[in-house]
Amino acid sequence: NNINYSYIGAVSSLITSGILFPLICKFKNIKDTLNNYFNCFLIFISIYILGGQFDQIITLSDKMNYLMTNFANKQTFIEKLYKYTYFVESIFKVNTGYLDKYLGYDVYRMPNATTISIFGVVILGLLLISFILNRKDKLARISFLWIIFSFIILCLVGWGTVENGLILYSLYFSWAFYILFYLLIKSLFKNKKAFIVIMSLIIIVMFIFTSRELLNILEFSLKYFRR
Repeated sequence: NNINYSYIGAVSSLITSGILFPLICKFKNIKDTLNNYFNCFLIFISIYILGGQFDQIITLSDKMNYLMTNFANKQTFIEKLYKYTYFVESIFKVNTGYLDKYLGYDVYRMPNATTISIFGVVILGLLLISFILNRKDKLARISFLWIIFSFIILCLVGWGTVENGLILYSLYFSWAFYILFYLLIKSLFKNKKAFIVIMSLIIIVMFIFTSRELLNILEFSLKYFRR
């Protein structure tokens, strides 16, 4: 019922986690809730300043303009939609990368998305069904809202779409996709033994697809980064 100040340490300066700010306390009434938000915000600012980040606050507007100019809105909505669907696909099935040259160095890149990923669209459809089936589950609601947030940030805003695969952002958002997928399987297979068998098969298939590309990445790292 009180303010969860551990939120400050968990979020730090990671913008994508800032969306969780409304979850720092339970809603009682508007006055108490706004007061809790304000107190938490003041403590966050205090810690930020004590941590030597006061200049980040002063130059926040300039930094945001720079990031939005150089890190987002570089492509059309359709191009960003292509990348978002491949981003969803990459959470469940790793795409094969390729070697490229950048500033004279060999780099390992994900393929550029030039079409809609049918696999990604199917996954999104399944997760929507999962949310409908589990809409009374608080964890399902949080996960679904987090997926919507990922769509807003990556597809509508276009954050990070100057990169090819948006793979980095799977670290921020994948848990919500996994939870809703897990809840879907749990809803469809209520028999415990059937559920365990299906989940085991899914994990094995995901591991097969993932391990193959993981070996390619490992081979690249051993070749170019071994001392």
